[in-house]
Amino acid sequence: MSEEKRQRLSKSQMRERVAQFKHSGLSQKAYSLQNDIPYEKLCRWIRTCKEQESNPQSFLPVEIVPTQKSEKNEVAKASPNFENIFDGGMKLSVPEDFNEKDLIRLLPILKRC
Repeated sequence: MSEEKRQRLSKSQMRERVAQFKHSGLSQKAYSLQNDIPYEKLCRWIRTCKEQESNPQSFLPVEIVPTQKSEKNEVAKASPNFENIFDGGMKLSVPEDFNEKDLIRLLPILKRC
């Protein structure tokens, strides 16, 4: 197998290849054979691109609010340090002392919701 075949394509390269396939007018099998791409790989690229199109990731505005202080000059426990409301109405409130590693593990799970 050549070096080019072993290299993993970036997302933009994968989208470019799928666009080339769509504009070719060929069937998936014919395009795979003509371009020396395994058929299963082309199918996976097409499926991945379709999933990305149906679930576009976009940034939403975030409002940064100063933390509330109690009389003793401590952070009030009632207010979250970070709060985000997602497109579907789901709300995520993260307290100041929430473990960063746990949040990193939680975010991919929330993406699937």
